[in-house]
Amino acid sequence: MFKKGRQSPCWIAGNFQISDGHKAAVRRFYPKPLAALRDAPVPPVQTMNAAVMGEYRRLLAEAGLATDRIDALAGAFASYAQPVDMPGH
Repeated sequence: MFKKGRQSPCWIAGNFQISDGHKAAVRRFYPKPLAALRDAPVPPVQTMNAAVMGEYRRLLAEAGLATDRIDALAGAFASYAQPVDMPGH
């Protein structure tokens, strides 16, 4: 990837460890097994989308991204967001 390989000032070793931050984000986005959610009341899709988007924007800001980059990424993310069909609801 780098012309000078390991001698490149930008080179870093591969990282295949899941960070504590990534683990925490997964726990926030996937808090319970699906079976536990089957009988749970489902908030309106708009409420869920707003909560997920707020969390996504917060995590991007925590990562140090500039506001204009956060806006661009959030816009792209929103364009792919689809309502979730939960069986039984």
